[in-house]
Amino acid sequence: MTLPDQLRARYLERHPAEAARLVEAAPELMEAIANSPAPSLAAFFDRVDPASVAELFLALPESRQAPLLESLSIRASLTLLRSLEGDDRVALLDRLPKSLGRELKGLLEFPYGTAGGYMDRPIAQFRTDMTVAEALERLRRSSHRRQRSLYIVDQEDRLAGRVDLQDMALAAGETRLSALLNPVEGVANLTTQREELVAIFDETRVDSIPVIDPDGRLIGVVRSAPLFQAAE
Repeated sequence: MTLPDQLRARYLERHPAEAARLVEAAPELMEAIANSPAPSLAAFFDRVDPASVAELFLALPESRQAPLLESLSIRASLTLLRSLEGDDRVALLDRLPKSLGRELKGLLEFPYGTAGGYMDRPIAQFRTDMTVAEALERLRRSSHRRQRSLYIVDQEDRLAGRVDLQDMALAAGETRLSALLNPVEGVANLTTQREELVAIFDETRVDSIPVIDPDGRLIGVVRSAPLFQAAE
């Protein structure tokens, strides 16, 4: 990668919202960032206005499209796929790894405006028997840096509670996460409506809501900022 390409990639990673506004106003700029690494483009597309996402995505070379979709959050992936015409959507899904293609096809069946359409995958799996040191190391390896708390599951992947990062920072490294558990204020399922999600956020003042299946297993997380952006 040349130095100008490196600088553009770094700019996309550090200022994705600013970059999105610039390119939305001048779509021809997509050519300048088209060869950026998929994680850099993912940060950019996560902030693109849904009204512009299809145009900007289709301006990418076809060889870059599927790798980018693999790097996007579930929420951004669904927004993108719903914005594409039927033939373009089918062709793109067919170029993805089979497991991801099946997952996205299943989530596309949930109506727009439900938790299934807004959720992202959990950033990683954190279990009750993990130590604080193990959890922090796993968090460091993830690409997320703005977490206030982590959702914790038991050995059957059922949601057990949440742990505040502040509590983890003050605890000894060998402390088990089970000793720091707090109750979860509100949960959603895949069909929970947007209005219900907004009400949970207003009532609990949390920054995310866990999404569980009928057996109580954690399958995703709805974050407040993207939800309220979509509501607006």
